[in-house]
Amino acid sequence: MKLLKDSKFHSLRNEFSSVRHSTPTHEHLPDKKTVFTIPADLELTEAETSVLSKGLTFVPVNNKIDEYQVKADCEKYFRRLRLKAHFHGQADNLTDNTTPAEKDLFAKFDSKLSTWTPPEGQFSAVDLYIDRCRRFVNTLDFKRSLTCRFPNLSQAERLALRNLRRRTDVVIKPADNGGAVVVWARPLYIREAQKQLSDRRFYDKVSADPLQACQRKVKSTINDMIATCALPPSAKNLYFGCPTENISAYLDEVLAPFVKNLPTYVKDTNHALHIFDSFRLYTATPGHHFLSTMDVKSLYTVIPHDCGLQALAYFLDKRDIKEPSTSTLRRLAELVLTLNSFSFNNDFYRQLGGVAMGSKMGPNYACLFVGYVEQQIREQYTGFIPQFHKRDELENFIDFVSNFHSALQFTSTITETELPFLDVNLHISEDRIHTSIFYKVTDTHNYLHFSSFHPDHCKRAIPYSQFLRLRLLCSDDDDFLVKSREMMTFFSQRGYPLTSLEHGLRRVRTIGRPDVLSGSERGDTPVDSVPLVMTYHPFNTYIKRYLLQHFRILSTDQQTRDIFPQPPIVAYKHDVNLRDILVHSTDSSSTEQPGSHACHRPRCQTCQFITPLTDIRGPKGTFTIRDHFTCTSENLVYCLSCRRCSHLYIGETGRSLRSRIGEHLRSIRNNTPGFPVAQHFNSAGHSITDVQDWRSKSRHYRSALVETPSHTGGVNEEIRDKQLKRLQRDRETRRGGVYADSRLRDRDGSHAKNDGKHYKNGDGEKRNYGKN
Repeated sequence: MKLLKDSKFHSLRNEFSSVRHSTPTHEHLPDKKTVFTIPADLELTEAETSVLSKGLTFVPVNNKIDEYQVKADCEKYFRRLRLKAHFHGQADNLTDNTTPAEKDLFAKFDSKLSTWTPPEGQFSAVDLYIDRCRRFVNTLDFKRSLTCRFPNLSQAERLALRNLRRRTDVVIKPADNGGAVVVWARPLYIREAQKQLSDRRFYDKVSADPLQACQRKVKSTINDMIATCALPPSAKNLYFGCPTENISAYLDEVLAPFVKNLPTYVKDTNHALHIFDSFRLYTATPGHHFLSTMDVKSLYTVIPHDCGLQALAYFLDKRDIKEPSTSTLRRLAELVLTLNSFSFNNDFYRQLGGVAMGSKMGPNYACLFVGYVEQQIREQYTGFIPQFHKRDELENFIDFVSNFHSALQFTSTITETELPFLDVNLHISEDRIHTSIFYKVTDTHNYLHFSSFHPDHCKRAIPYSQFLRLRLLCSDDDDFLVKSREMMTFFSQRGYPLTSLEHGLRRVRTIGRPDVLSGSERGDTPVDSVPLVMTYHPFNTYIKRYLLQHFRILSTDQQTRDIFPQPPIVAYKHDVNLRDILVHSTDSSSTEQPGSHACHRPRCQTCQFITPLTDIRGPKGTFTIRDHFTCTSENLVYCLSCRRCSHLYIGETGRSLRSRIGEHLRSIRNNTPGFPVAQHFNSAGHSITDVQDWRSKSRHYRSALVETPSHTGGVNEEIRDKQLKRLQRDRETRRGGVYADSRLRDRDGSHAKNDGKHYKNGDGEKRNYGKN
């Protein structure tokens, strides 16, 4: 067996010997276009096309270091360490009569995420480790700009990217399939969307924003269910956030077990391959084997509400424990289906039938509806048998299914040769079904470009994972060889070096297909490690290396070695990519004037403090407000400034701006102790009339204005000195200076400059003052 494996391996090496030392040719492959324009003659410069062809996952090189984000990532890591140490060995205790399953299910929808951090002084090794790491981070020079030897965008491409970002005459979107980039002329994009939304079978235009009315209806319905004990009190978490988002997520978990128990359930491609691999055809009728598929057209949008809810009730009634009751869950599902509204181009619409594509319960809801119809088909089709020996029998069955339900329309295929299913190509050989990879016509093979600003190990892993996928899908070794050569060409076109591709292929070639099919190649992921998540930048590798090197403080200390037996798992987040820069879910071509504007409501107390400026100057630079805001705007970052001095106050709120500013104004009038806003505007020479306000949707607004995320002060020196007696080899002197502290963590984990004073406001957020 070993000799056979070695022989195949050397044969594979010989197949690639012709391309190992030369660039592979692409003559046998069609030239895949990765950027499409609508209309076809839409004008794009060569540089703009070049940038877009790199793919929306492409990350341009960033020579600047975001001190703000680096320290925020470190503080999140330090908080995880303290939480793990604090709760080590403790069991969760239930404090009410809710069952554990129910408590876990409803608790995950609690919008009030805890920001509590265990205090210092509990574990001396943890305090010492965090202390050392903070000191090291503060010694780094974040203000220097790194010069990249190999920029991944030319000067013309950088200019083109800037122009694409500013263009208001186009809409850039990823293609639904294939990885291509589609650039629409904005008028055509709006016209096409409005054409689809004008179909009164599926959508209805409403006169005003129905959001508030939907929210009130959801809240009232759930409160009534809680009052009648149809739902536990913890179900109040379901009406936080978007009106039906949490309800949909809750129902998704309730419905998932029923989907998995459907007789025709196929989990994924791996599951389907197991079925094909074990399937054997009857040999009694050679030459009469068929492959056939049926697909429902536009399933999500055509399911009638009454039929879908009837299917849900059918499966929910099969539960052994019917709590919550079937009628309660059906009513919740009805809310998700009927309160389905959205906006486009400043108009509001309601979906009349089916389930929204983005709804969390949508896939399981659709699967159960089809499963319910399948069961009725099996019960009513008198000629149904497990196998069809004649083509006309199969055609009769397809006709019966196509006419069974008036709302469902099918496309079908019957073939004696080969057939695509999911991402697999099927064909019959003897008594078995063989599989290979299937590429759609629209597939552009637009993999992550090798020059993208990603970690090298991530880019090297992509070809390996794709070769592993080929090994899984290709049941024949010769076919795997052919498809591997083709895959190498795809990656060569994306800039991957041949040595890296060959290395990945060699690794996969040593793995047998049965091992890949069973999943035995996958290693066990350590579950006892604390994640260290950072935004990728070469500068951050210094921090990562330091944090890992000094982790021995925790792993060797007698008090913490059982808590932290393994080093942290280092994971990188990608920096801003082309999708973040160019693709937007909302229309950014609003004709409304950007900046902060008064709402002019008769009783609004915020209007008089609004400053209609679009540029805000802070210690770190100038931030430009690009959107339109009024006193009633919600979910925003805002800035208060003092007319008499250069102080800025930066805050964030999920409520309306006038509600939050109203709290600030009351604190100023009452001179509320502990509130820095009130303290500042009640100081000598200041008054409430000195308040100015701006706001923005961008969380980068805070980091663009704040110079240094810092905190004055330090740990309790007396406690630390006592703890260091246990760690003689790690004894240190008193530390000074400033450091980023989790006590200044904002809702999104960020920090801001302050003067040593902070407080918690009504939003559960900590705010601070910084001097301009």
